[in-house]
Amino acid sequence: MLFVTDLKLRRSFEASPADVALETNFHTVVIPGQPPDELEKLLGAEFETELGPALRLIVDARSLADEQDSGFLFYFMALLTIKILGCVRASGSSWATPPKCR
Repeated sequence: MLFVTDLKLRRSFEASPADVALETNFHTVVIPGQPPDELEKLLGAEFETELGPALRLIVDARSLADEQDSGFLFYFMALLTIKILGCVRASGSSWATPPKCR
């Protein structure tokens, strides 16, 4: 279960990921000569499989000393930054004004 906060309705509740956090083909791109889900497969199947255990090891060790584990964390942070920046640009907002992303 996930803890969900709906800012528009000003309420919080618990819900399953399938009900609130499921979006398929999120990373679909059109690249000539490549299948449209190439990026999705790369990020989903390979990266996310490694990220979970790396985060667990970082938390358990309370350290970023392991270069491979910290590399996964920093890569994840970079992906989130790129997604947030895209959301900000798409919404016409600025960093000073929170975006209204879907």
